[in-house]
This record gives sequence, structure tokens and C-alpha cells, in this order.
Amino acid sequence: MFSKRKNNSGRILPQQWIFEGICREIKEAFLIQVLNRTKETLSTAIKQYLEVGTTIYSDCWRGYDKEEFIKVGYTHEVLKRKVARKMYDNEESQFFSKTKYDEIRINVFYPIIDDLLGEIENRFLDSTLEVITSVGNLIKLQPIIEDYLVIKTFFNILNKDLDSEVKILASIKDIPIGTCTHTIYKWFDWLVDSNRKNIFTNFYEVIASLLLYQSQVVVVNGPSPNYPLSNLNYGQQCHKND
Repeated sequence: MFSKRKNNSGRILPQQWIFEGICREIKEAFLIQVLNRTKETLSTAIKQYLEVGTTIYSDCWRGYDKEEFIKVGYTHEVLKRKVARKMYDNEESQFFSKTKYDEIRINVFYPIIDDLLGEIENRFLDSTLEVITSVGNLIKLQPIIEDYLVIKTFFNILNKDLDSEVKILASIKDIPIGTCTHTIYKWFDWLVDSNRKNIFTNFYEVIASLLLYQSQVVVVNGPSPNYPLSNLNYGQQCHKND
């Protein structure tokens, strides 16, 4: 079936059953859409695309009617489920799982490892690291020109307005201090408190947008015990020291 949703979340995609076959000798193949994988549907497709006298190799799916195949004139051999293919051209390159452990290892364990490695690669892209560095300099109130350019590109914030707010914040004594993730939440709470977010609108938008972006990553690995996702909606004070 052709359909995939990451972590089984998001919109439901249309689903389509596909039936395929390949000749071991001349490597010709067919790939067709079918309504389902019932015995009637598969039998019809096989009769349409395979010549009588052909030897059919399939797995143990009950939709393959071996008795009917023999009556029509096919030879049917059942093999264990194919789970991978080695990178060779000879006919013996087919690999079939011999144990349940092998099948789970290849069908479950390896795909999970692939997904984890893909997520790590996405989280440490150069563009992501640039944003993290620029926002880190921003919350220290020491941004440079390059930081403003990155923030403008990523958050669509006007540099002049943000620079003016940074200069005003630098003159205030009771602002959050630090550069770790907890400091970002402290800034969020500080801006929400006494409605300061309406005064430093651009600075607040950068912080809130970064937390929203971070939450999309946190959802994959589970929310932090110190900072649940509810903190993104409510100004709760952070009690953990930097």
C-alpha cells in the first residue's frame, strides 16, 4: 500500500494498493493499481499479466489461490517473506528472513534507526545552527549585524525596530540573564508578565517563534519535564537556575 504518515500524525493521505511482479529471467516487470488484495482481485491480475505455464513465486498471503493457479496451468511456489535485497545482480541475491528475529530486525529496528538519523541530520542543519547562534546573541543583548540578517530572514523581523528594542532592554536591570534554553523561557515569562510583550513586540515575536519552532521538535521526543508544552501558552515562571 502506498501511503505514509510520519509518527502516524497529520492529515490522512489517500491509500492505494499496488500489485507488482518481475520476471527473474529477462527482468521485465509490471506495476498496477488494484482496489484491494483479495483472492479475486489478485487472481484477475495474475491471469491478465502472466502467461499460462509461468512459475509464480509469492509469500504466504492467503489471497494467492494455489489450487486455482494449478488448475489454470501455473506452477506456484510459496517463499518466506522477502525483507531486503543484497546489492548483486545474480538470482541468488534475494534475501529471505529465516527467523522472526531477522524479520523484526530488518522491518522494525533498521527503519527506526533510519528515522532517528534523519531527525538528527535535520536538527543540526547549518541553517538551524545559525538561527540558534543568532538568537543566543540576541538574548544576551549583544547581536551583531550578521545575527540581525539571520533573524530577519528566519522570523521576518525589521532590523531597525528590533535593534531599538535591544538597546532599551539593555538599560533595564531586572531582565533575565543567561544563554541556555531555560533563559529563553525566562524571557518569555518576563515579556508576558506586566504585558511587556506589547512594548517589545519584535523581541517577543522572535522568542515566541523560536519556542514554537522548538516545540515541533520536542513533540517528536516528548515534552521536557521542566518545561511542558503548556508553557508556550501561559507565562509561567522558570524556577530552575541557569
